[in-house]
Amino acid sequence: MARSPLTPAEYWDLYKPYRGTGEQPAPPADRFEWTQFPDHGPGPEILGTPRTALERVFSHAEPGPGAHGAQQMGGKWLEGRERELTVLRWQYEPGAWADLLKRSGFSYVDARIVPPPGDEALGTLLVRAGVA
Repeated sequence: MARSPLTPAEYWDLYKPYRGTGEQPAPPADRFEWTQFPDHGPGPEILGTPRTALERVFSHAEPGPGAHGAQQMGGKWLEGRERELTVLRWQYEPGAWADLLKRSGFSYVDARIVPPPGDEALGTLLVRAGVA
């Protein structure tokens, strides 16, 4: 028997389950934690005013030297996880992401590295793409 589709909240809870008591509160709308560093990086202004679901934003840690393509990433790196989760993360430099997304039909792409705070070694790759 087919499983019914998950709501966005149910899907998210598979990866970062709510551990509080009572009904889960809405997240604060003044920050999005796009980077791997708490309270660092752009706020809601990065979203702009998307017109369709084809406008996307994604981010992950800046690729290290020699890292490109699919990289296995595992660990209890999502807050509250009790068991390890392994996923593939596609790592490319900003220019490679821009090229891939443009070849996939996105008409504008902003792919850049957000510098890290303090003396951290790697920044955050942040990509925003959309169609005209």
